[in-house]
Amino acid sequence: MADVHLKSVRKSYGSVLALSEINIQIPSGDFFTLLGPSGCGKTTLLRAIAGFHAHDSGEIVVNGTDIGRLPAHKRNVGMVFQDYAVFPHVSVRDNVSFGLKERKVPKAEITRRVDEILDKVQLRPFAERMPHALSGGQQQRVGLARALVVQPTLLLMDEPLSNLDAKLRVDLRRELRSVQQSMNMTTVYVTHDQEEALAMSDTVCVMYGGVIQQAAAPWEIYHRPANRFVAAFVGSNNFLPIVDGTVAGVTVPLPADVPAKGAELALRPENLAIVTGTVPDGMVGLPATVDQVAFTGREISVALHLSDGQEVQAICEPDEALLSLPHGSAAQLCFDPAKAQVFEADVTGRRLA
Repeated sequence: MADVHLKSVRKSYGSVLALSEINIQIPSGDFFTLLGPSGCGKTTLLRAIAGFHAHDSGEIVVNGTDIGRLPAHKRNVGMVFQDYAVFPHVSVRDNVSFGLKERKVPKAEITRRVDEILDKVQLRPFAERMPHALSGGQQQRVGLARALVVQPTLLLMDEPLSNLDAKLRVDLRRELRSVQQSMNMTTVYVTHDQEEALAMSDTVCVMYGGVIQQAAAPWEIYHRPANRFVAAFVGSNNFLPIVDGTVAGVTVPLPADVPAKGAELALRPENLAIVTGTVPDGMVGLPATVDQVAFTGREISVALHLSDGQEVQAICEPDEALLSLPHGSAAQLCFDPAKAQVFEADVTGRRLA
Protein backbone atom coordinates (compact mmCIF):
# COMPACT_ATOMS: atom_id res chain seq x y z
CA MET A 1 0.00 0.00 0.00
CA ALA A 2 1.10 3.56 -0.58
CA ASP A 3 0.19 7.04 0.56
CA VAL A 4 0.82 9.40 -2.36
CA HIS A 5 1.26 13.16 -2.13
CA LEU A 6 1.87 15.34 -5.18
CA LYS A 7 3.14 18.77 -4.24
CA SER A 8 3.05 21.69 -6.73
CA VAL A 9 3.86 19.46 -9.71
CA ARG A 10 4.34 21.38 -12.95
CA LYS A 11 5.08 20.22 -16.48
CA SER A 12 5.31 22.19 -19.73
CA TYR A 13 6.08 21.38 -23.34
CA GLY A 14 7.60 24.53 -24.74
CA SER A 15 5.04 27.28 -24.26
CA VAL A 16 2.25 24.81 -23.45
CA LEU A 17 1.62 24.28 -19.74
CA ALA A 18 0.48 20.65 -19.41
CA LEU A 19 0.32 20.53 -15.60
CA SER A 20 -0.19 23.58 -13.42
CA GLU A 21 0.57 23.39 -9.69
CA ILE A 22 -0.89 19.92 -9.14
CA ASN A 23 -1.51 19.24 -5.46
CA ILE A 24 -3.09 15.88 -4.60
CA GLN A 25 -3.22 13.68 -1.52
CA ILE A 26 -4.10 10.05 -2.31
CA PRO A 27 -4.83 7.89 0.75
CA SER A 28 -3.38 4.40 1.01
CA GLY A 29 -5.60 1.81 -0.67
CA ASP A 30 -7.57 4.43 -2.63
CA PHE A 31 -8.80 3.88 -6.19
CA PHE A 32 -8.05 7.36 -7.53
CA THR A 33 -9.24 8.20 -11.03
CA LEU A 34 -7.97 11.02 -13.21
CA LEU A 35 -10.89 12.01 -15.43
CA GLY A 36 -11.05 14.56 -18.21
CA PRO A 37 -11.11 15.19 -21.95
CA SER A 38 -8.18 14.54 -24.28
CA GLY A 39 -5.36 16.99 -23.67
CA CYS A 40 -6.37 17.88 -20.11
CA GLY A 41 -3.10 16.58 -18.58
CA LYS A 42 -4.27 13.33 -16.96
CA THR A 43 -1.94 11.00 -18.89
CA THR A 44 0.95 13.45 -18.50
CA LEU A 45 0.40 13.36 -14.74
CA LEU A 46 0.22 9.56 -14.66
CA ARG A 47 3.43 9.26 -16.64
CA ALA A 48 5.15 11.77 -14.39
CA ILE A 49 4.29 9.55 -11.41
CA ALA A 50 5.55 6.49 -13.32
CA GLY A 51 8.80 8.23 -14.24
CA PHE A 52 8.22 8.13 -18.02
CA HIS A 53 8.00 11.95 -18.22
CA ALA A 54 10.22 14.22 -16.15
CA HIS A 55 8.24 16.98 -14.44
CA ASP A 56 9.65 20.50 -14.31
CA SER A 57 9.13 21.19 -10.61
CA GLY A 58 7.36 19.93 -7.51
CA GLU A 59 7.50 16.69 -5.54
CA ILE A 60 6.07 13.20 -6.04
CA VAL A 61 6.06 11.72 -2.56
CA VAL A 62 5.22 8.05 -1.94
CA ASN A 63 5.17 6.81 1.65
CA GLY A 64 7.11 9.87 2.75
CA THR A 65 9.87 9.61 0.10
CA ASP A 66 10.19 11.89 -2.93
CA ILE A 67 10.54 9.52 -5.89
CA GLY A 68 10.24 12.30 -8.47
CA ARG A 69 13.88 12.19 -9.57
CA LEU A 70 14.31 8.41 -9.51
CA PRO A 71 14.42 6.53 -12.82
CA ALA A 72 11.23 4.65 -13.66
CA HIS A 73 12.65 1.18 -12.90
CA LYS A 74 13.54 2.20 -9.33
CA ARG A 75 10.11 3.56 -8.34
CA ASN A 76 8.49 0.14 -7.66
CA VAL A 77 5.42 1.21 -9.62
CA GLY A 78 3.23 -1.21 -11.60
CA MET A 79 1.89 0.03 -14.94
CA VAL A 80 -1.02 -1.29 -17.03
CA PHE A 81 -1.17 0.17 -20.53
CA GLN A 82 -4.01 0.89 -22.93
CA ASP A 83 -2.67 -1.46 -25.62
CA TYR A 84 -2.13 -4.47 -23.27
CA ALA A 85 1.66 -4.53 -24.03
CA VAL A 86 1.88 -8.32 -23.60
CA PHE A 87 4.81 -10.17 -25.15
CA PRO A 88 3.31 -12.05 -28.14
CA HIS A 89 6.03 -14.73 -28.39
CA VAL A 90 5.77 -16.20 -24.86
CA SER A 91 3.00 -17.84 -22.82
CA VAL A 92 0.75 -16.21 -20.26
CA ARG A 93 2.87 -17.66 -17.46
CA ASP A 94 6.10 -16.33 -18.97
CA ASN A 95 4.52 -12.91 -19.53
CA VAL A 96 3.49 -12.67 -15.90
CA SER A 97 6.77 -14.00 -14.51
CA PHE A 98 8.96 -11.64 -16.56
CA GLY A 99 9.34 -8.96 -13.88
CA LEU A 100 10.13 -11.51 -11.17
CA LYS A 101 12.85 -13.09 -13.29
CA GLU A 102 14.37 -9.66 -13.90
CA ARG A 103 14.47 -9.20 -10.13
CA LYS A 104 16.26 -12.55 -9.67
CA VAL A 105 13.45 -13.97 -7.51
CA PRO A 106 14.00 -17.71 -6.70
CA LYS A 107 12.26 -20.09 -9.09
CA ALA A 108 9.97 -21.66 -6.49
CA GLU A 109 8.85 -18.23 -5.31
CA ILE A 110 8.17 -17.19 -8.91
CA THR A 111 5.93 -20.21 -9.44
CA ARG A 112 4.02 -19.56 -6.22
CA ARG A 113 3.49 -15.86 -6.89
CA VAL A 114 2.53 -16.33 -10.54
CA ASP A 115 -0.01 -19.04 -9.68
CA GLU A 116 -1.44 -16.85 -6.94
CA ILE A 117 -1.89 -13.79 -9.17
CA LEU A 118 -3.28 -15.85 -12.07
CA ASP A 119 -5.93 -17.12 -9.67
CA LYS A 120 -6.70 -13.52 -8.68
CA VAL A 121 -7.33 -12.47 -12.30
CA GLN A 122 -9.02 -15.78 -13.21
CA LEU A 123 -6.38 -16.85 -15.74
CA ARG A 124 -4.93 -19.96 -14.10
CA PRO A 125 -6.52 -22.31 -16.72
CA PHE A 126 -4.89 -20.24 -19.48
CA ALA A 127 -1.38 -20.15 -18.00
CA GLU A 128 0.27 -22.03 -20.89
CA ARG A 129 -1.62 -20.31 -23.70
CA MET A 130 -0.02 -17.84 -26.09
CA PRO A 131 -1.45 -14.30 -26.16
CA HIS A 132 -2.90 -14.69 -29.67
CA ALA A 133 -5.19 -17.43 -28.29
CA LEU A 134 -6.71 -15.03 -25.72
CA SER A 135 -9.54 -12.52 -25.99
CA GLY A 136 -8.89 -8.78 -25.59
CA GLY A 137 -10.19 -8.88 -22.03
CA GLN A 138 -7.96 -11.84 -21.15
CA GLN A 139 -4.92 -10.10 -22.62
CA GLN A 140 -5.68 -7.04 -20.52
CA ARG A 141 -5.83 -9.25 -17.42
CA VAL A 142 -2.40 -10.63 -18.36
CA GLY A 143 -1.12 -7.06 -18.32
CA LEU A 144 -2.74 -6.49 -14.94
CA ALA A 145 -1.28 -9.71 -13.50
CA ARG A 146 2.21 -8.81 -14.76
CA ALA A 147 1.96 -5.43 -13.04
CA LEU A 148 0.66 -6.87 -9.76
CA VAL A 149 2.90 -9.92 -9.40
CA VAL A 150 5.96 -7.80 -8.58
CA GLN A 151 4.03 -6.40 -5.60
CA PRO A 152 4.40 -2.73 -6.55
CA THR A 153 4.01 0.05 -4.05
CA LEU A 154 1.61 1.78 -6.42
CA LEU A 155 -0.48 0.62 -9.40
CA LEU A 156 -0.98 2.93 -12.38
CA MET A 157 -3.46 2.25 -15.21
CA ASP A 158 -3.65 4.28 -18.42
CA GLU A 159 -7.11 3.86 -20.02
CA PRO A 160 -6.78 0.05 -19.86
CA LEU A 161 -10.34 -0.66 -21.05
CA SER A 162 -10.66 1.79 -23.94
CA ASN A 163 -9.85 -0.80 -26.64
CA LEU A 164 -12.57 -3.21 -25.50
CA ASP A 165 -16.19 -3.41 -26.60
CA ALA A 166 -18.86 -1.89 -24.35
CA LYS A 167 -20.09 -5.07 -22.60
CA LEU A 168 -16.60 -6.42 -22.00
CA ARG A 169 -15.55 -3.05 -20.64
CA VAL A 170 -18.32 -3.18 -18.02
CA ASP A 171 -17.46 -6.77 -17.07
CA LEU A 172 -13.74 -6.12 -16.81
CA ARG A 173 -14.08 -2.94 -14.78
CA ARG A 174 -15.87 -5.00 -12.12
CA GLU A 175 -12.99 -7.49 -12.15
CA LEU A 176 -10.34 -4.78 -11.97
CA ARG A 177 -12.11 -3.13 -9.04
CA SER A 178 -12.54 -6.47 -7.26
CA VAL A 179 -8.85 -7.32 -7.61
CA GLN A 180 -7.82 -3.85 -6.47
CA GLN A 181 -10.04 -4.04 -3.39
CA SER A 182 -8.93 -7.56 -2.48
CA MET A 183 -5.28 -6.47 -2.57
CA ASN A 184 -5.98 -3.03 -1.04
CA MET A 185 -3.66 -1.61 -3.70
CA THR A 186 -3.34 2.17 -4.05
CA THR A 187 -4.29 2.79 -7.67
CA VAL A 188 -4.18 5.79 -9.99
CA TYR A 189 -6.39 5.22 -13.01
CA VAL A 190 -6.75 7.37 -16.13
CA THR A 191 -9.94 7.51 -18.20
CA HIS A 192 -12.06 9.89 -20.24
CA ASP A 193 -15.15 7.74 -19.59
CA GLN A 194 -17.22 9.42 -16.89
CA GLU A 195 -19.41 6.37 -16.19
CA GLU A 196 -16.31 4.23 -15.73
CA ALA A 197 -14.86 6.77 -13.31
CA LEU A 198 -18.03 7.02 -11.22
CA ALA A 199 -18.52 3.25 -11.08
CA MET A 200 -14.97 2.26 -10.09
CA SER A 201 -13.50 5.01 -7.97
CA ASP A 202 -13.14 5.98 -4.35
CA THR A 203 -12.04 9.43 -5.56
CA VAL A 204 -12.60 11.09 -8.93
CA CYS A 205 -10.21 13.88 -9.88
CA VAL A 206 -11.59 15.96 -12.77
CA MET A 207 -8.96 17.79 -14.84
CA TYR A 208 -9.16 20.47 -17.49
CA GLY A 209 -6.40 22.58 -19.01
CA GLY A 210 -3.72 21.02 -16.80
CA VAL A 211 -5.59 22.09 -13.67
CA ILE A 212 -7.49 20.00 -11.10
CA GLN A 213 -11.08 21.25 -11.18
CA GLN A 214 -12.34 19.02 -8.36
CA ALA A 215 -11.23 15.87 -6.54
CA ALA A 216 -13.91 14.18 -4.44
CA ALA A 217 -16.03 11.06 -4.01
CA PRO A 218 -18.17 10.13 -7.06
CA TRP A 219 -21.40 11.20 -5.31
CA GLU A 220 -19.93 14.60 -4.50
CA ILE A 221 -18.59 15.08 -8.02
CA TYR A 222 -21.99 14.33 -9.56
CA HIS A 223 -24.34 16.01 -7.10
CA ARG A 224 -22.16 18.90 -5.90
CA PRO A 225 -19.85 19.83 -8.79
CA ALA A 226 -17.41 22.59 -7.88
CA ASN A 227 -17.79 24.47 -11.15
CA ARG A 228 -19.52 24.54 -14.50
CA PHE A 229 -16.93 22.36 -16.25
CA VAL A 230 -17.37 19.52 -13.76
CA ALA A 231 -21.15 19.85 -13.97
CA ALA A 232 -21.01 19.69 -17.77
CA PHE A 233 -18.40 16.94 -18.13
CA VAL A 234 -19.69 14.49 -15.54
CA GLY A 235 -23.17 13.41 -16.57
CA SER A 236 -25.65 15.36 -18.70
CA ASN A 237 -26.83 18.82 -17.78
CA ASN A 238 -29.04 21.57 -19.17
CA PHE A 239 -27.58 25.07 -18.78
CA LEU A 240 -30.15 27.86 -19.06
CA PRO A 241 -29.20 31.56 -19.03
CA ILE A 242 -30.42 33.62 -16.08
CA VAL A 243 -31.44 37.18 -16.98
CA ASP A 244 -32.60 39.53 -14.23
CA GLY A 245 -33.70 36.64 -12.01
CA THR A 246 -35.65 34.85 -14.72
CA VAL A 247 -35.16 31.78 -16.89
CA ALA A 248 -36.99 31.94 -20.23
CA GLY A 249 -39.07 34.74 -18.73
CA VAL A 250 -40.08 32.78 -15.60
CA THR A 251 -38.97 33.97 -12.16
CA VAL A 252 -37.10 31.25 -10.29
CA PRO A 253 -35.76 31.10 -6.70
CA LEU A 254 -32.09 32.04 -6.79
CA PRO A 255 -29.29 32.64 -4.25
CA ALA A 256 -28.64 36.25 -3.30
CA ASP A 257 -25.22 36.48 -5.01
CA VAL A 258 -26.45 35.68 -8.53
CA PRO A 259 -25.61 38.57 -10.89
CA ALA A 260 -28.24 40.07 -13.21
CA LYS A 261 -26.39 38.53 -16.15
CA GLY A 262 -23.53 36.08 -16.57
CA ALA A 263 -25.04 33.15 -14.66
CA GLU A 264 -26.73 29.91 -15.67
CA LEU A 265 -29.23 27.53 -14.09
CA ALA A 266 -28.13 23.88 -14.34
CA LEU A 267 -30.78 21.17 -14.42
CA ARG A 268 -29.95 17.46 -14.62
CA PRO A 269 -32.24 15.72 -17.17
CA GLU A 270 -33.35 13.14 -14.58
CA ASN A 271 -34.52 15.94 -12.27
CA LEU A 272 -37.03 17.26 -14.81
CA ALA A 273 -40.70 16.33 -15.16
CA ILE A 274 -42.98 16.92 -18.14
CA VAL A 275 -46.42 18.14 -17.09
CA THR A 276 -49.31 18.92 -19.43
CA GLY A 277 -51.60 20.22 -16.68
CA THR A 278 -51.11 22.18 -13.46
CA VAL A 279 -47.59 22.62 -12.09
CA PRO A 280 -47.29 20.63 -8.82
CA ASP A 281 -46.83 22.52 -5.54
CA GLY A 282 -43.22 23.31 -4.73
CA MET A 283 -42.13 22.96 -8.36
CA VAL A 284 -41.21 25.60 -10.92
CA GLY A 285 -42.67 25.23 -14.40
CA LEU A 286 -41.11 26.56 -17.59
CA PRO A 287 -43.45 26.67 -20.63
CA ALA A 288 -42.03 24.36 -23.29
CA THR A 289 -42.77 22.67 -26.60
CA VAL A 290 -42.15 18.95 -27.14
CA ASP A 291 -39.81 18.21 -30.06
CA GLN A 292 -39.20 14.48 -29.71
CA VAL A 293 -40.04 11.61 -27.38
CA ALA A 294 -37.90 8.44 -27.42
CA PHE A 295 -38.52 5.22 -25.45
CA THR A 296 -35.31 3.36 -24.52
CA GLY A 297 -36.75 0.65 -22.26
CA ARG A 298 -36.04 1.71 -18.71
CA GLU A 299 -36.61 5.41 -19.41
CA ILE A 300 -38.06 7.98 -21.78
CA SER A 301 -35.90 10.71 -23.29
CA VAL A 302 -37.72 13.93 -24.16
CA ALA A 303 -36.31 16.78 -26.23
CA LEU A 304 -38.04 20.15 -25.80
CA HIS A 305 -37.44 23.82 -26.40
CA LEU A 306 -38.42 26.73 -24.16
CA SER A 307 -40.18 29.93 -25.14
CA ASP A 308 -36.82 31.65 -25.75
CA GLY A 309 -35.66 28.84 -28.04
CA GLN A 310 -33.37 27.10 -25.52
CA GLU A 311 -33.18 23.34 -26.14
CA VAL A 312 -33.60 21.04 -23.13
CA GLN A 313 -33.31 17.30 -22.56
CA ALA A 314 -35.36 15.48 -19.92
CA ILE A 315 -35.13 11.86 -18.74
CA CYS A 316 -38.40 10.47 -17.34
CA GLU A 317 -39.73 7.15 -16.08
CA PRO A 318 -41.62 5.08 -18.69
CA ASP A 319 -45.12 6.44 -19.15
CA GLU A 320 -47.42 5.60 -22.07
CA ALA A 321 -49.18 8.97 -21.83
CA LEU A 322 -45.85 10.77 -22.11
CA LEU A 323 -44.75 8.53 -24.96
CA SER A 324 -47.90 9.41 -26.93
CA LEU A 325 -47.26 13.19 -26.82
CA PRO A 326 -47.10 14.39 -30.43
CA HIS A 327 -44.44 16.67 -31.81
CA GLY A 328 -45.27 20.30 -31.02
CA SER A 329 -47.26 19.57 -27.86
CA ALA A 330 -47.34 22.31 -25.23
CA ALA A 331 -46.06 21.27 -21.81
CA GLN A 332 -44.57 22.56 -18.58
CA LEU A 333 -40.97 21.61 -17.88
CA CYS A 334 -41.04 21.23 -14.08
CA PHE A 335 -38.25 21.02 -11.54
CA ASP A 336 -37.67 21.20 -7.81
CA PRO A 337 -35.61 24.37 -7.11
CA ALA A 338 -33.72 22.48 -4.39
CA LYS A 339 -32.24 20.21 -7.09
CA ALA A 340 -31.20 23.06 -9.38
CA GLN A 341 -27.72 24.57 -9.34
CA VAL A 342 -26.40 27.96 -10.43
CA PHE A 343 -23.02 28.59 -12.04
CA GLU A 344 -21.14 31.57 -13.35
CA ALA A 345 -21.46 31.49 -17.15
CA ASP A 346 -17.86 30.56 -17.92
CA VAL A 347 -16.17 27.27 -18.89
CA THR A 348 -14.94 26.79 -15.34
CA GLY A 349 -17.35 29.22 -13.68
CA ARG A 350 -17.78 28.57 -9.97
CA ARG A 351 -20.95 27.20 -8.47
CA LEU A 352 -23.05 29.91 -6.84
CA ALA A 353 -25.57 27.55 -5.25
